[in-house]
Amino acid sequence: MSKRRRHHGLAAVITVERVTRTFETPAGDFTAVRDVSFSVAPGRFVSLVGPSGCGKTTLLGMIAGLV
Repeated sequence: MSKRRRHHGLAAVITVERVTRTFETPAGDFTAVRDVSFSVAPGRFVSLVGPSGCGKTTLLGMIAGLV
């Protein structure tokens, strides 16, 4: 995550740029999130939608600083 992007003159509340998260497993490395980028403007609602196991919870954990 880096500098805040601008949305209609306002700084983004959340900016994610080229984020990747890989976990080591006994079977080998598993990439849960690969090269994800987006920003959220003030006052906007955002939903992360995708199939089970696609990295939604991992990405939210990274944004929250838990992963």
